[in-house]
Amino acid sequence: MLLNVRGFLLASSAIALPAAASEPALPATEQPPVLTAPYDPLSPEVQKEALAWVSRNAQPLAVPTQDLCVDPLLAPETLKPMTEALAKPRVIGIGELSHGDCESFAYKASLIRALILYNGVTVIGMEASIEGGRQLDAFIAPGQPTLSGDALVAAANKALRAANVFDLWKTPALRDLLVWLRVHNQTAAKPVHFANFDVQSPFADSQFAVRFLTSALVGPAFRTARYNAIRLKLAGIAKTLSPLLTVPTTADRFDGYLIKQKRADFESHRAAADQLFQLFAEAPATLKNMPDFWVAEQSAFAFSNWMEASTSRVGQTREEVLADMRDGTFPVSLFSVRDRGMADSVFRVLRQHPTSRMALWAHNRHVGRSGFQYADVKALSMGQNLNAKLGDNYAVVSFTAYQGSYNPIVIVDEKGKAMPADTFPLPPNPYTLGGLYAKLNQQSFWLDMRKLPNSIPWELAWRNYPYILQEGGFGPTKAEIYSTSIVPVGFDHDINVFFNTVRPTVWLDPPKAAP
Repeated sequence: MLLNVRGFLLASSAIALPAAASEPALPATEQPPVLTAPYDPLSPEVQKEALAWVSRNAQPLAVPTQDLCVDPLLAPETLKPMTEALAKPRVIGIGELSHGDCESFAYKASLIRALILYNGVTVIGMEASIEGGRQLDAFIAPGQPTLSGDALVAAANKALRAANVFDLWKTPALRDLLVWLRVHNQTAAKPVHFANFDVQSPFADSQFAVRFLTSALVGPAFRTARYNAIRLKLAGIAKTLSPLLTVPTTADRFDGYLIKQKRADFESHRAAADQLFQLFAEAPATLKNMPDFWVAEQSAFAFSNWMEASTSRVGQTREEVLADMRDGTFPVSLFSVRDRGMADSVFRVLRQHPTSRMALWAHNRHVGRSGFQYADVKALSMGQNLNAKLGDNYAVVSFTAYQGSYNPIVIVDEKGKAMPADTFPLPPNPYTLGGLYAKLNQQSFWLDMRKLPNSIPWELAWRNYPYILQEGGFGPTKAEIYSTSIVPVGFDHDINVFFNTVRPTVWLDPPKAAP
């Protein structure tokens, strides 16, 4: 279980850890006490042994000659040793330390390319809408016109700008990966596919699912009693969902919908979402064999899941939601249901591609095994759900840093007013995991946490060390930008990639603040 983060938000460069579980946290301006109980996680003895182990096992990352902010893909052989350490798991969750730093985005994109080349990964899932995955998949699909040079880059820029994925990922890192994938797929024996798994784009997902069925049921072959019954059910569902089916997906701001809804209306919409998914589950084989059926069904699943997750937010203003998050009273269902839904979405992808290996593109907290933590709300993470079923077939690659800055997307201020994107510092903090790694005076390295011995007392204590992870940029307000996660070091991830200093991402276009 994760520790409560109250009192640990990164408002300054020095943050105190609690002296003991039953004692209150020290003021942020004071240093934590030195505890010398044998094998206590906070004791100097344990820290000395841990640092020595990290020093012996840290694997250097090749220092690239290019600027990772504008030329992000590293030579694949640079990451081959890491791919060898990830040779067995079928699903590899790859995180990021912020929603906007060059280094973790560049290494994530580069690692995915290396996993495709060396480990046979053929499915990429992004923490983004199902529709966005379909759009990216169309761009890299085999048989697309051959492009090269500036024309190919321009086409990739256009496709990425138009795709229904979060603006924060519309960077040279993902763009260059798309360029490489399009070329790779033209000759690959096993082409790579995008199959996104997020569930929080209900307007796009509901509209695509309804649009698919409406188009599929056209024609003389579908004028039988069986298909007429399906068409009649679909018409009733579409009528109930009309307030959601008419919203432009370019403005997929579900918060505004939730604020305006009466409980009875929302419950009818939620029931209709479940009925829509059921239509796909019970569809005749003729429909199931149609192109895009599975993507549409996945969209209906995601829509139904997000309606379930949103139940606790109906009628709440943004200000009320944020206040509940800050004081810890916000229902965990939003986060637990969403992450459970993302895990179930991944399982559905694996069943659809039974022989494929999959790489996941998401934030550290979603792929990690220690749970999802946001402000004072703790919930089960996607990684916990995946790990429970996949076991050794699931591996986690996370990123951490000591200091730097990053470009998050600040959506609203404390009262819900739109704000522009901005750059935020990642302040150096000696009590973070990055703070420990920084003592080695290396700019970057990676560490296979599975090599930790599992029997000596100092190691057992260090596995439970409640490190603050230097992560940022995934909150909707400036107050939540510095929301931190505190996790036991030895249980959250398998591979940890460290950078002493990170820099802000470069976007294809500056993201726009929400209305």
